[in-house]
Amino acid sequence: MSTHPSDAALQRSVQRLLGGHPALSGQQITVTVRGGVVFLRGAVDRTSYARAARQGARSVAGVRSVVDELELRPCGAGRAAW
Repeated sequence: MSTHPSDAALQRSVQRLLGGHPALSGQQITVTVRGGVVFLRGAVDRTSYARAARQGARSVAGVRSVVDELELRPCGAGRAAW
């Protein structure tokens, strides 16, 4: 029996962690996991949000590494103009 969490369990843990982060919950981040490697894809509003997502994913027990494929969303993109 393996002591390492499954990829599906890691994915759920990372998604739960990122979804609970106040700054990250509204960002468009997709999490996939293969062989314990977490892939972060999507778009974020700030580089600090991408950094927080990477650090959060790395903090989950069982994650071997994190591949950041997040893109920085242009200022104001996806938001209503007033």
